[in-house]
Amino acid sequence: LKIETGTSQDYFVGFNRAVGPNAQNAEADNEVTIIQVEGGDGLNIAQSYLKAHLISGEVYTIGNFANTEEPLSIKVTSIDLSTEPGSADINIV
Repeated sequence: LKIETGTSQDYFVGFNRAVGPNAQNAEADNEVTIIQVEGGDGLNIAQSYLKAHLISGEVYTIGNFANTEEPLSIKVTSIDLSTEPGSADINIV
């Protein structure tokens, strides 16, 4: 999921399911990841930063989101590994 900020720093939210070729992850197995990209608008090569990896119940807040002086919070409400594929539910407020 891309979170567009209207600035050069956009965010991507993903689910790092640790199966198949992804089974040997070094970090954030079966967690929701928050990635910030510096430029490129998510379409071109750009520097990226892992800002957070979250399990169920955890929240990551971006302060002063998109220069609005308001925060934006991403909360993982659940992670279900019992299904194929596994899934994660999030709320963004």
